[in-house]
Amino acid sequence: VSVRKQRTSNDFFGFGVNQERMSLQSIPVTLNVQSLPELKNADFIGAVGDFKISRSISPKSALVGESIEITTVVKGTGNVPLINKPEYTLPASLETYNPQENSSITRTNQRISGTRTFTDIVIARNEGQFVIPAKKVAFFNPQKKRYVIKKLPELDFEAKRDPNAIIATTDDLRLNVKPITGLAQWTYATSSSLHQKTWAWVLIFLPLIITGAVYGYKKYDERMNTDTAFARSRTANDSANKTLTEAEHTNDVKNGYYLIEKAIVQYLTDKLNLPPAGLSHSDIIEEVEQKTEPELTKELKRLLNKCETIAYAPNATQETLHSDIERTRALIKKLGKLS
Repeated sequence: VSVRKQRTSNDFFGFGVNQERMSLQSIPVTLNVQSLPELKNADFIGAVGDFKISRSISPKSALVGESIEITTVVKGTGNVPLINKPEYTLPASLETYNPQENSSITRTNQRISGTRTFTDIVIARNEGQFVIPAKKVAFFNPQKKRYVIKKLPELDFEAKRDPNAIIATTDDLRLNVKPITGLAQWTYATSSSLHQKTWAWVLIFLPLIITGAVYGYKKYDERMNTDTAFARSRTANDSANKTLTEAEHTNDVKNGYYLIEKAIVQYLTDKLNLPPAGLSHSDIIEEVEQKTEPELTKELKRLLNKCETIAYAPNATQETLHSDIERTRALIKKLGKLS
């Protein structure tokens, strides 16, 4: 860890205020972990605790091409951040899009409770009646020491053809072009003066443009070498992308999430000119909340919270890691206007 070294009484000019690297070692802790029992005839969604699970569809009737939302809500007490989205069997004529996830988590002492919401978005390309089959999902209740199986009933909706839709025909697509007939008209090139030639003006202003570019680069290079805050802000994006690229090539999922956390913290501290060490996640989030919109702050909290709890995730996969890496890249891009 990096700690700040305080100035001593013998350090008259105050040159001792810097950072010092120190190594800390925790006390070993032994955990006795039992494996979950075998589960049949249901899908385990990674939930351990006491939960209520429900599923709904909206709207029940739509036009062909309109989006339909299948919403699954898991609410209760337990490992809420680690619950996985149930996988449903959908009719082949439905097009699916990237599902959305939303979490509302409350921590009270050693107890975690809240709601995890998953939204599947589908679109019907043909008219008709569509049925989403029933689904059995399960969570493990540690107090009862057994699985609790919840049967989600089947859902149905109707897709209708839009009566106002316009059907294009071959005649509609044909271009109404008529041939032009007549004698060709010949034109002759005329000479122009030097000031009317584009290349002459280019030759005049090119040295001025090159001189201005060189001067601008010189000022930029001087500022990069003298202004630490400016240099950190300019290199923040490259440093974060380099760390995320390293996370993409790692085979250790937990190390990948450590690199995601490192990229986010490194980017924000450099972008906002904060101390590179000694700040907690809440300190960083508080700084970001003052400078950006709530949606970006919410996504930042979600990613940092997942990085903190990934060590306890039973179903963390490479696919989940790569998905969160892309989410981190998108978040960093949106946070690029921070200053």
